[in-house]
Amino acid sequence: MEVILKRPDGSRVKIIVRLDLDLYRCKKPEYKFTVFACKKGKRTWFASFDSNNYRYRKLSMDERVVFQNESMYSMVTHTELVEAATKLWMSLKP
Repeated sequence: MEVILKRPDGSRVKIIVRLDLDLYRCKKPEYKFTVFACKKGKRTWFASFDSNNYRYRKLSMDERVVFQNESMYSMVTHTELVEAATKLWMSLKP
C-alpha cells in the first residue's frame, strides 16, 4: 500500500508499506516500510538511502538495518508510519 503525504514546503513523501509473512520460518508477521521523497515542483522520487553507495555497502547486515531506519526516520515520523500501517491493516480486514 502506498501513502503520499504533502509537506508544508510543497514537497511530497511516499510511504510504501507491506505486510511480510514468513510462513516458512513461522515468524510473526511484520510491517516493512520503504520511504521516498519528491522535491517541490518535481516528478522524480528518490529513496531515503542509496543501496549502491560505498558507505552503505561496507556495513554489516545489522548496521545496514540501523542505517535504513535512521535514513527513513529523517524523512518521516513514527506516527506517519503507524498511520500508513494502520491504513494497510484496515484494507486487509475482512
